[in-house]
Amino acid sequence: MAAYPLSLRTTTRTPALEHMMRRIDMPPVQSVYQLLIGLLVVPTFTRTVGRPIDWRLVPFFLMVLAAVRVVPAVLRHLLPFSADLKAQWFEQRQLAKRHDSYQWRKLFWFGLGLAAYVALSGRAGRVEQSLAAGCLVAGSLGLVFWRRVGRTIAGTAKGR
Repeated sequence: MAAYPLSLRTTTRTPALEHMMRRIDMPPVQSVYQLLIGLLVVPTFTRTVGRPIDWRLVPFFLMVLAAVRVVPAVLRHLLPFSADLKAQWFEQRQLAKRHDSYQWRKLFWFGLGLAAYVALSGRAGRVEQSLAAGCLVAGSLGLVFWRRVGRTIAGTAKGR
């Protein structure tokens, strides 16, 4: 039985890791992953920086967004992945470079996580609410534009 690329039964750890890495970049896992990050931003901020929550949450959130990009890049260089998975990641990076909406749409899910925290905590202030609202608005616009891009890409692929 072939252990690569999508089989969960593997003889080494790398194919299972690759399977997980592929799943993280695909819906609905990617959306849930980003939502969870958004949900954990404020509690992580309060544990590391402390209270009160003020304007410092915004640069902290920007650092989280940077980490979401940098950590996978570092892992791509440190861990041995198959050429197929590297090619998939390369194509995604090319899409992100060509279409800003590819990245902006992610803000929707981060914002949804932040909004869930605001709703569940019952004690969120203006900074948390504003950050959640800003992410939801920007992310929603990103989703709308990305859907248009997706239809264009699909139409181009059919015409080939």
